[in-house]
Parts: sequence; C-alpha cells; structure tokens
Amino acid sequence: RQLDDLVLQLQHLKSKAMRERWLLQGTTPGTNDEDDGRRQQLEKEEEQGKRLEDTIHRLESEIGLLEREECQISAKEQTLRERLRETERSIKDLQKVRELQNGTLFLYRYRLGHTFNSFSQL
Repeated sequence: RQLDDLVLQLQHLKSKAMRERWLLQGTTPGTNDEDDGRRQQLEKEEEQGKRLEDTIHRLESEIGLLEREECQISAKEQTLRERLRETERSIKDLQKVRELQNGTLFLYRYRLGHTFNSFSQL
C-alpha cells in the first residue's frame, strides 16, 4: 500500500516537473523573479522525485527479499510437516507392533499356562 502511494506521488511530481520545464522553455531567458521561483521549485520537485525513486527502489528490494524469505520458510515448513507425518506414522506403527507383541505374549502365556495345567492333571 505504501509503495503504491509513493509511486503515485512520484508520477504526480514527474508530470508536474515536466509541465514546469515546458513552461520555462517557453519563456525568454532572463532574470525574472517568477522564472527563478519556478526554477527553484522545479529543482526542489526533481530532488524530491529522486528521493521518492530511491525509496521506491529500496522498498521493492525489501519486498523481494521478504518474498524470497517467505518461500524459504514455506519450503522448510513443508519439510517439517512431512517429517512430522513420517514420525506420526512411525509412532503408530510402533504402537501396532507393541499391541501385536502384547497379544502374542498373552497367547503364549495362555497356551503355556494351559499346557502346564494339562501336565499337572496327569
């Protein structure tokens, strides 16, 4: 938003300066106070225009840098999400293995106990 405002302001200054130059070209060279005032005003506006251009270029550079950083952060975030999903899958797999092991151990104990009881009845 700030950048757009600065660009509009710069365009306005440039068109105003162009108009003033055109008006000054149409006058005869002399030391007219009005012409001197116009020249000074034109110089001020041109200097202000240069400062605005510098500010616009600086803001555009900052925006470009921020956009690149945002892309890098997004890529890292995507990588972290993928790792998190893999970790969650690994945890679920480990839980399933543990449940299977617990079930197998239970069956083994049950069978062992059942077999032991069969021998003790003999």
